[in-house]
Amino acid sequence: IFAMRAAAVLLLVFAGGYVAHQRTYEAISDRLTAVHVPNGQRIEITLPDGSRVWLNSGARIEYPVVFKKNLRRVKLSGEAVFDVEHDERCPFVVETFASDIRVLGTKFNIEAYPDSETITTTLLEGSVEVESRLSRECIRMVPSQQLSYDIQSGEMKLSTISDSKEPVRWKDNVWVLHQTPFTQVCHRLEQMFNVKIVIMNDKFIGKKFTGEFRFGDSLESILEVIRITTPFTYEREEDTIILK
Repeated sequence: IFAMRAAAVLLLVFAGGYVAHQRTYEAISDRLTAVHVPNGQRIEITLPDGSRVWLNSGARIEYPVVFKKNLRRVKLSGEAVFDVEHDERCPFVVETFASDIRVLGTKFNIEAYPDSETITTTLLEGSVEVESRLSRECIRMVPSQQLSYDIQSGEMKLSTISDSKEPVRWKDNVWVLHQTPFTQVCHRLEQMFNVKIVIMNDKFIGKKFTGEFRFGDSLESILEVIRITTPFTYEREEDTIILK
């Protein structure tokens, strides 16, 4: 009888310890860490599961101190490259303001700035599913595919690109433009050089540019190259660039 009572006590102690451990684990997994990249900078971080993330200028990521046992979820605003550790039992989800990207283990780039017209996902390795948070439309991607999600219309366009590494060359300090809208170019320049660009001529709005720059190039040198195809003048007033 004594042995049975002792065993029962040990069982209760073990059960109580297990429950306490679970509650502590859940409490820790609810704690979030936020990393924000200042304009003009880029950083690399390692998540609790060992996944690596490269964050571009102006990006922000939120993730738990410890991932839950059945789900790895992070929130992203801006642009980032993810190299996700493979774990079939624990899916990895990147949440943006308008879409969710689900993966098991893969490498991909997401550009999801809140003031951008589109969210762009480029898959380098593995497989991902992109789901619209509005329409719940879901599209599965394979390597060398790029998905553009139009924020206004909600339309999702899937295309194949010849060089899937081109959109992520910013990791190597190369800024690639490929039929990039002028407004998006200006937005990126604002992030890179921490300035405000004011466009005074509407004819620039529909322009698109193709080319590449080094992140070490000065703002003035980049503007001079752009002026070759689209003549304009500009004035600088402290941290404001006025394009005419």
